[in-house]
Amino acid sequence: MDTMKTLLTRQAVRRYPATQITAEQLQQLLQAANAAPVGMGEYDNFHLTVVQSPAVIEQLERFSDRHPYYGAPTVIIVSAKSPGPMELLSIGGIVENMALSATELGLASCDILGAIAMGVAKDSALSRQIGIPTGFQPCFSLAVGQTSAPLSQRTPTTKRITTNFVR
Repeated sequence: MDTMKTLLTRQAVRRYPATQITAEQLQQLLQAANAAPVGMGEYDNFHLTVVQSPAVIEQLERFSDRHPYYGAPTVIIVSAKSPGPMELLSIGGIVENMALSATELGLASCDILGAIAMGVAKDSALSRQIGIPTGFQPCFSLAVGQTSAPLSQRTPTTKRITTNFVR
């Protein structure tokens, strides 16, 4: 898939069949995460936690009155040391690289903040249980899974985001 087609096809999906992604697909997502640019190249400031246990995903969701992971069989949590503006910007790149890679693989994905900010980030016991290293704070996550229907390319207009020109 070419870059523009991937960008135009990538979308937030909020319904997943229970079918787990393959080990090869997961490996490509993790490679995409590691290919993301991070502030000052300090990759040691970031940590990925891959959750594929339905019971643990249910624990992550207990902080919400809904199911914020929408039944996705894989959740990838991105944590950072002392997350400030540079780390948060880098996390955006890490998550978007994984989401674009998922799209290229024909997988569905959805960026999830609420379950992290309202839940695991405030529950140090759960953070330890799922292996988030001491000194790291969970910041963002990505739900990933197979898709019930093929993803389709959209044609957004360039007018969605207001733009001004200084020439």
